[in-house]
Amino acid sequence: MMNLFLGQAMEGRVEKKMRETGEWVAANAEAKITSSRKGRFLFLVQWMLPIWITLFLIASGGIKIPFTNAFLDDLLM
Repeated sequence: MMNLFLGQAMEGRVEKKMRETGEWVAANAEAKITSSRKGRFLFLVQWMLPIWITLFLIASGGIKIPFTNAFLDDLLM
């Protein structure tokens, strides 16, 4: 892979491109991994939790829906 010439490492064109690509992936992957945790948490808090709470309150009778439907009446009652 790397040839030594008088104590210096000499890279070929392909080896240099592979090294640069690896460094780019390493530099960009860490930021995406840490930001994805924040994205999952925000998705949970902003979307899933309010929807779940609203559906729970409808199912438990805390919130009355403004229309009647036989299927929903049988399902919820």
